[in-house]
Amino acid sequence: MKCTKCGEEMRPGYVMVPVGSVVGWYDQEERKRAITSGFGGEMLLEPGMLRALYAEAYRCGNCRLVTFKY
Repeated sequence: MKCTKCGEEMRPGYVMVPVGSVVGWYDQEERKRAITSGFGGEMLLEPGMLRALYAEAYRCGNCRLVTFKY
């Protein structure tokens, strides 16, 4: 897979979410609310209670961009 930012070949691998953690996406307004309340955003990767979650990803070592499907 080619990097959409610099065009270099991306390295395949995984993004890992540790047990009990989540990965979320926030727009600017949601980010402001989350900082004060701890809530909001869209959960992209949310593992089960007793296991870590792995999502297939591609990483560009040149520009440090990571791409993954959720």
